[in-house]
Amino acid sequence: MTSEILIMTPSAIALSSDSVVTLENNKTYQGVNKLFMISNNPPMGMMIYNTSDFIGIPLESLISDFKEKTDFNKINTIKKIEKEFKDYLSIIQKQNPQNTSIEYKLECFKTDMINFFKYETINCALKSIKEESSEIPNDICSSFINDNLNDKQQIIKNYMKKLSNELFNNENQSNLFEKKFLIDFYLTSETGIVIAGFNVDELMPSYCELSLLHLYDMKFEFKRIKTVKLKPSEVEIVPFAQRDEKDTFLTGHNYQTDENIKIFMKSMLKIFSKALINSLEKTIKNDKLTIKIRETITDIVNKETVSEHMIDTYFQLEKEKSYNELKPYVGALPIEELSHFCESLIHITSLKRKVQEGLETVGGDIDVAIITKEDGFIWTKKKQYFNPEINHQFFKRKKNLNNIFNKNIGNNMGQVKTIKQIQREISFLPDKTYEELLESILEVRGPILEKLIGDIIEEHFKDYEYSED
Repeated sequence: MTSEILIMTPSAIALSSDSVVTLENNKTYQGVNKLFMISNNPPMGMMIYNTSDFIGIPLESLISDFKEKTDFNKINTIKKIEKEFKDYLSIIQKQNPQNTSIEYKLECFKTDMINFFKYETINCALKSIKEESSEIPNDICSSFINDNLNDKQQIIKNYMKKLSNELFNNENQSNLFEKKFLIDFYLTSETGIVIAGFNVDELMPSYCELSLLHLYDMKFEFKRIKTVKLKPSEVEIVPFAQRDEKDTFLTGHNYQTDENIKIFMKSMLKIFSKALINSLEKTIKNDKLTIKIRETITDIVNKETVSEHMIDTYFQLEKEKSYNELKPYVGALPIEELSHFCESLIHITSLKRKVQEGLETVGGDIDVAIITKEDGFIWTKKKQYFNPEINHQFFKRKKNLNNIFNKNIGNNMGQVKTIKQIQREISFLPDKTYEELLESILEVRGPILEKLIGDIIEEHFKDYEYSED
């Protein structure tokens, strides 16, 4: 599981993410990367949450490869990056064919169910599946099938009837199995993607939220959930994934408290309606009119849409009031304080998970980045998988490269000795220094620059994969 936050002000974007990954709801690991720099020209960042792979390939590797193969000078808006990334995933899927047919997924589900019922009593196992399935409404499942698996719907239904007969000698549990299959293989397996930054030739930041879900064979769903372009004087604070504690801090409400209040208010509405009917029956002596009033009031109260609308309107007003009171002060924060605030919102959820029963599904090191029009993508906090104190060679290589280029390349390109002389000095450096080398070269301007980079890459770094991180 994951906790992430995006804050947009007119001058900057702040992004932060935890580093915990949950495996099959029974184990967690720390140290996973979920926040990435996409480009510095234009300045763009990306966050991922929920599932962290696509057709079995880690998204971290795919994002790194996508960055290397994309010319962001041409693909310079969020909308274009979104399309380019979708096209890139299509290519990756064709290059890595797997057995991902709907029949294969159904067979995997059958194996899971047989093993599950092997180690649990039938009643306990069914109760567990029903409790899990009840968290997702039936209409969401029906809508998902109609939108994405309509041509496979009958195959799924027939298979679940067969499985129910095999396990229980009847078809009574086929609908339950169908819902469980959708939850396990689709509704909880999508990947959330957030792309944020400054489009070229635009002063105000933007972001879009996307959903990525592999369906079967070569078919996957890649849809835009939301796109926001900030307006002057506005501020956006957007939580992703596990958002309950962040919502509580920002608006005074979260999903669970909202649900509890809804239950209470619906109950009070029914009690009030009964009291009103009883009072009217005592006052009005016309039996036909009394019956008509009772039926009308009862019908209004029992209509979910009416009560839901009343309660949702109340929540919306309360949340907007709290949120709008906070936004001006967040928008006025200096960039350094904005970074700390963004990180603190992740800490709130992490602290709550630490003292709650169950797995710590949020925690570990927190990565934080700031994106501005002037400075581009800047890490203000980033975890390292190695200890800098015992890896001096990593920093020494960078220092050596800077010394060479300070010595051989100045602001006046006439000070350059020769390409061959620079290449000879570079040849004595340790392997895999292209990243630092390119960073140093790009600081220089001059007609010889393009040829210098081309020669160095061709002769010394043919097998090295460049990473902007």
